[in-house]
Amino acid sequence: MKKQAMLFKEKALEKEIFFKMSCSSGKGGQNVNRVATKATLFFQLAKSQLFEEEMKAQLLEKLDNKITKNGFLVIYSQNHRTALKNKKEAISKLKLLLQNAAHQRKKRKPTRTPAVVHRRRLAGKKQQSFKKSLRRKVNGNCAVDLF
Repeated sequence: MKKQAMLFKEKALEKEIFFKMSCSSGKGGQNVNRVATKATLFFQLAKSQLFEEEMKAQLLEKLDNKITKNGFLVIYSQNHRTALKNKKEAISKLKLLLQNAAHQRKKRKPTRTPAVVHRRRLAGKKQQSFKKSLRRKVNGNCAVDLF
């Protein structure tokens, strides 16, 4: 699998995102109700300076279902016990999401089935038909009575 080129610089991305920390519902032991470890990442794609207008339009179209009414792309992370790990995971989720949305698929070239394949299929059908015709009852007019 090829590695894709980076769309943006990481330092510039970190300037455009902000976090809101809250109590996590995940693991954390005795600190689960005291320490805010759940990271909620907010990124406003429409006002971002990282992308050109064409790319921004493509990203907005593909990520339309993940963007809130206020125009924020919201990503949650609460798998780890520390806030720092959850922040890093949220940033990596955002990068992956943007990379996948920016990826353009190659247009499919329609192909034709070769004539040889059609001929083989019809020959097989003809052979099967002949085989089954031999299993039919013999007509009384054509049969020779040996007894």
